[in-house]
Amino acid sequence: MDMYLAMDNVGTDYREELLNYTDIRDRWKKIRNIALVYGFTGIQLNLNDYEEKLGLSLHSIPECLQDFHLTYHIGGIHSLISKEDEHQMNLLLAKAFQIASKSEIEDVSFHPPVLAENTKSSRDTSKQYLRSVIAHWLPRFQEKQITLSLETHVTPQYFIFTGLQDYTQFVSEFMELGVLIDFSHNFYDGYSVNEILSSLSGYKITGLHLSDAIVDAKLEEGLHLPVGAGNVDFKQIIRYFKEESNCYAALEIHGTSEDIRKSIKIIEGLMMEV
Repeated sequence: MDMYLAMDNVGTDYREELLNYTDIRDRWKKIRNIALVYGFTGIQLNLNDYEEKLGLSLHSIPECLQDFHLTYHIGGIHSLISKEDEHQMNLLLAKAFQIASKSEIEDVSFHPPVLAENTKSSRDTSKQYLRSVIAHWLPRFQEKQITLSLETHVTPQYFIFTGLQDYTQFVSEFMELGVLIDFSHNFYDGYSVNEILSSLSGYKITGLHLSDAIVDAKLEEGLHLPVGAGNVDFKQIIRYFKEESNCYAALEIHGTSEDIRKSIKIIEGLMMEV
């Protein structure tokens, strides 16, 4: 199986329409129909979006989604600087493990911890807690043949990793740990697509978050843009991953359904071209 496209955001206009359905079953059916209209073969179930914004429990993923490749993403920001933080992270992964095990979810991904204090000591402490969490859960996910992946958030003023080199040094301690590349974030941080691919080549890349970016814009204006609205070289990305097996590409675009349709059209055109 080659790389497949997965739906992350449904589109701002579809989101409003979804919330008009009072019957939860109808919301799920609408999500299925939206994914089919777009032409996605996968759906990334984002914990924050589905449970907090759409009011849908991921403990009850319906059969109408069983024809899609499903992945589970723990978004949000979480500090990891104390035993209590570690306990909360373990609870999030325990929930993800339970849901993924019973719903044939292929991959569970999560963000690195956010920075508590901008000191080496604070970063090292967070990394040590993260090692403990991954060492506990990675074998359990492997037993169920579900990949566990860490997203490449390395903006040093926000996250515990100071850059992609720091991230890869950590990930190299767990060769079965998946890598979820967020091209929009990494490009915004100043890395070219070539630098991103060179840094992460040889690691277990399980997924991509695809959206455009502009480097010298404000944070809220420079990330998660529709494809073509920024400066990311998607042709190079598609050429690299087109025939990559067991790798999904979730369109993490913040925009309308029309923005998502145009992005899909560009990406599908590149997949035919390269």
